[in-house]
Amino acid sequence: VRINRAGNLFSGPELELKLDRFEGFFTTPSYRFLANGGNGRAERVDFLDDKHMVAHRVTYTTCERDDEATWKPAWVMTASRVDFDLDEEVGVASNAVIRFKEVPILAFPRFSFPLSDKRKSGLLPPTFNIGSIDGFTIKQPYYFNIAPNRDATFSPEIMAKRGLNLGGEYRYLDPRYSGVLRATYLPDDKLRNRDRWSYNLVHNALIDTGIDAIGDLNLSLNLNRVSDNDYWRDFPINNASVSQRLLPQDATLSWNKGYFSSAIRAVKYQTLQDISSPIVPPYDRLPQITAAYTRVDAPLLGLGNGFDWSIEGDYTRFHADSTLTGQPNADRAFTKLQIARPWLSSY
Repeated sequence: VRINRAGNLFSGPELELKLDRFEGFFTTPSYRFLANGGNGRAERVDFLDDKHMVAHRVTYTTCERDDEATWKPAWVMTASRVDFDLDEEVGVASNAVIRFKEVPILAFPRFSFPLSDKRKSGLLPPTFNIGSIDGFTIKQPYYFNIAPNRDATFSPEIMAKRGLNLGGEYRYLDPRYSGVLRATYLPDDKLRNRDRWSYNLVHNALIDTGIDAIGDLNLSLNLNRVSDNDYWRDFPINNASVSQRLLPQDATLSWNKGYFSSAIRAVKYQTLQDISSPIVPPYDRLPQITAAYTRVDAPLLGLGNGFDWSIEGDYTRFHADSTLTGQPNADRAFTKLQIARPWLSSY
């Protein structure tokens, strides 16, 4: 017996169903959902209505099934019972075990999971690690689906030799601004006897000046900072943005309209020094101011059209620790004029 309800397929040896209310049961069916390709088998499925059903002694996976008789999914969930809600596109499993390559890796007395590609708040797969310095570590992320255009992940990590490291990520996306904020905090690191922390913010925004002649301003931020010089060595995989030794704090406010463009930028580096291997820090730019006027395929001094030309100006104040750079701090300004006349021909 086979039935197809809105693309959701069920097949098995015996079906009893009241068609007007879609109530009944299916014995030992296999099933497949249209929304996400979720499929499996059950000892029995009870249809409560066309949107709600209860499966008993059930398997579930989203691995695509092939025609081989020996096919086995890479991962599968088994449960004593799963309540499927096709209206909310969610399933709730009881006494569930998740297996990967037939090896049990997680067990839950009760948990919910999505039946579509829609995001859903809940636990993400944990990660485990064993190292000679940190000892045994386990990280258990939890995902918060705040809204269609923003979400967050909270990732506490227990480190046997250091303590509890609290990490998180917040992402947001709006028509005029977007960004990602990542941060960690480890109070009283047992190996270093101090608090450890880091943050990384990437933010881009359009700022409405309210003046038609000016238009929008563009704001770009890339901010990175950590608690101490040893952070890059102790936490090399926590966050790629703060696991290096040169961490920029970079802010740019720019404007362009028509042929004109300008920007003001400030860049300051946190240099993580190692006594055994010191590095020369780059120069901070506090500030850098640029302006440009650019024309393409335009007239030039009565010589006709077809010229590409521009004039640019730059003023930068460079600053760094002169005891490490061996060079003085200084201001620099320059102006650059470029003129090009391309000739194009067709054959």
